[in-house]
Amino acid sequence: MDKVNRMAEKKKDKSITIKTGTATHRLLLSHIQYVEVVQHLLIFHTEDGDFSTRGVLKDVEAVLEENGFYKCNKCYLVNLRHVRSVRDGMALVGNDQLQVSRARKKAFAEAVAAYIGDMQSI
Repeated sequence: MDKVNRMAEKKKDKSITIKTGTATHRLLLSHIQYVEVVQHLLIFHTEDGDFSTRGVLKDVEAVLEENGFYKCNKCYLVNLRHVRSVRDGMALVGNDQLQVSRARKKAFAEAVAAYIGDMQSI
């Protein structure tokens, strides 16, 4: 029963709010495919388009890691729900191929497998 409760908690559609210029956007975590950092610009790649804001990946990582996101290299924080495949040091997330760093390759593959295993056991 505890496992069912944990999985139900994971499925709740949580969101984060970000500011992009003069607008404020509420992004559902389940719609975020991955977050990319370019210099000090965070780009949230979502099912609904891309949203950019100033920030540091480490701050976003602290919030998103407990919600099924995993860092595949220093530039990308990936929503494991959207990983379609992992092969040859690349992760297919949505329609984008993201490089998985050699140092994180094994841990990332394990995180994807654990996420898929959790979802299949419901």
